[in-house]
Amino acid sequence: MPNFDHIKIKRLLKAYPKEVSETYTYSRGILKNKLPEEILSNWENVGLGIAQENTHSWECALSFFKVSVEVQQ
Repeated sequence: MPNFDHIKIKRLLKAYPKEVSETYTYSRGILKNKLPEEILSNWENVGLGIAQENTHSWECALSFFKVSVEVQQ
């Protein structure tokens, strides 16, 4: 799996419904203060990978980004 920086990930997520990018941005804003950079980078790349799996996998990525903040706490 490629390892993109958060700027590229945010740009790539724009290919999906707006809610995916918005949820990613919201969750990342919280997690960046709680997770080491390496884990944060892995988290966002996993989410992007989920979104890219197939036509409707963006829905799974959306759920992944939504619950990540709750799971981390």
